[in-house]
Amino acid sequence: MEQVLRVGVAGVGDAGSQVVQAVPGLAGFELTAIADTRQDALLTHQEKYGTQSFTSVDEMCASDAVDVVYVATPNKFHVANALAAIANGKHVIVVKPLALTLADSDILIAAAAKADVKLVYGHSRIYDPPVKKMAEIVRAGELGRVIQINTWMYGGWLQRKPRLASELSTDAGGGVVFRQAPHQADIIRAIGGGLVKTVRAVTGRWDVNFKETEGNYTAFIEMADGTPVTMVMNGYGFFSTRELTHGMRAAGGPPTEERFTTAADEATKYQPAPRRDYFFGSPEGKGQPFYGFTLVSCEKGDLRQSHSGLYVYTAAGCEEIPCSSYPGKGRPSVTGALLALRDAIAEPKKRYPDGRWAKATLEVCLAILESDREERDVRLSQQTRGPW
Repeated sequence: MEQVLRVGVAGVGDAGSQVVQAVPGLAGFELTAIADTRQDALLTHQEKYGTQSFTSVDEMCASDAVDVVYVATPNKFHVANALAAIANGKHVIVVKPLALTLADSDILIAAAAKADVKLVYGHSRIYDPPVKKMAEIVRAGELGRVIQINTWMYGGWLQRKPRLASELSTDAGGGVVFRQAPHQADIIRAIGGGLVKTVRAVTGRWDVNFKETEGNYTAFIEMADGTPVTMVMNGYGFFSTRELTHGMRAAGGPPTEERFTTAADEATKYQPAPRRDYFFGSPEGKGQPFYGFTLVSCEKGDLRQSHSGLYVYTAAGCEEIPCSSYPGKGRPSVTGALLALRDAIAEPKKRYPDGRWAKATLEVCLAILESDREERDVRLSQQTRGPW
């Protein structure tokens, strides 16, 4: 009989609610508990899913009701919450970023190894089928070596959604570098072999209402094999890369027309709103999820996402390659982490997106901030190859 992993979700805000939607119906998993400080959120999920409710993450981690803790709390709590899970012998999935410092990442990696539990990186675009397919094609060598990668994301992260004060402070782990750069760093590392050599970046704080964090960055990255990469993020909400991606989004419905100029309270941030139970990029549930626009150039051709897979451009023309979807109804960034954990438990020697991968991605993000602050190239030393 297949082992059923009982999942407890720490924090049911934006990221946690995606986990709650993904677990039910996913073979081999059962949603059994949630932890949150908001009583209304606990009651809502208890009524809908029959979960046990905890106002303390530590208490949930100590409960016999869970085998796996999915940490989806605000960034500054990731380390403490993950350590609580590990201390109780639970496997743990932590949404990006793993931590806010490399030293804290090392603490989590060492603790998981000592406790002999799995530490899995969650809410990452490395699990998106088109990203995995591009990496697969590159590894196969069909198009020769990679010679260039460009990934752009323009959207309304900063102004088009209500943000808590912690999301609007870089010191608290907020802003586009900590919150969004991990997605792009995962994409370019998954496709480009995982090893970033140097980062040169400039960030911007151009919204007069949110001066405590970055709203944009441009990073020039050199991979270990010399491949040049650009990572561009703009969160001010004027132009959207959806114009370049068939109107497709990472997930969810259309952005609000409202522009926010102050931090939101929890009531505004988490006000009830209709949510669609799908992971695909379009509201109709068709196609693959997009995170901005990524173009991969190789010696013998180019790759980019299509509506349902990839376009491959070669001397023979353009071919579309479809990509399969993940099982269940969760987004790949969520479902993929759960399946990676399941496989890692079943096959102990199997590689997966672990704490070392998450730490290496965090190193890229920290290098963006350091490069901007010190106006220099930053050489990286904590990189690791891809997990697939």
